[in-house]
Amino acid sequence: MFAFSLVLHYLRTLIKKDTTMKLWDKGFEPDKMIETFTVGNDRELDLRLARYDVEGSMAHVRMLESIGLIEKEELPVLLAGLEQIRGE
Repeated sequence: MFAFSLVLHYLRTLIKKDTTMKLWDKGFEPDKMIETFTVGNDRELDLRLARYDVEGSMAHVRMLESIGLIEKEELPVLLAGLEQIRGE
């Protein structure tokens, strides 16, 4: 119940906020050094992190198969697709 209340509170604060806010706005002004570091290089940073994101997805797919949410036959297909994405 606490998690639901927390999500509801968060949604209410989003509704009240100005629609021109940044998507990642947390309701406070970030440190200027952090904003300077992160704003503007999104594509370059995404490209550097993509490999690790795909590897995390591969681990997640293995876990989903291990608990029975993905069929054993689906695992190699999904891993092959993710491997292809990782190679791009």
